[in-house]
Amino acid sequence: MHLVDPGSTDPLDAASICLDGIDLVVTTVHGRDVPPTRARALLARNRRHGSILAVTDGRMPGIDLTIASTVHSYGGIEQGRGRIKSITLDTTVHGRGTQHRTGRYTLTAPSFGETGLRWTPAPAGDLAGRRPLAAAQ
Repeated sequence: MHLVDPGSTDPLDAASICLDGIDLVVTTVHGRDVPPTRARALLARNRRHGSILAVTDGRMPGIDLTIASTVHSYGGIEQGRGRIKSITLDTTVHGRGTQHRTGRYTLTAPSFGETGLRWTPAPAGDLAGRRPLAAAQ
């Protein structure tokens, strides 16, 4: 793993170079939409090298899987004090040719004597009538 700071240049330029020799490249596009011509060129390079490209904080046409999450609530904080013990996220996932799937999941920190974080799904009744998140549409 290596962190590359692209500086003031386009982060996709750095990601494009990293795709030549790194199996997994994670980059951000700082909340903007990647133009379709740029996305096609980058994805073609990605396929040619057999890498995985993960883009955060923005949209890129032609990708295989989109995951959008927003924080629903925090657990463990009462009256403005305490330690965050859990975070509940509303998450929408969709891929090419598949419908949006929405769920609510809680990530819980281990308590005394336990090890590892735990993901638990929220009960199905909590999501009745909910539409997919706007960020994922």
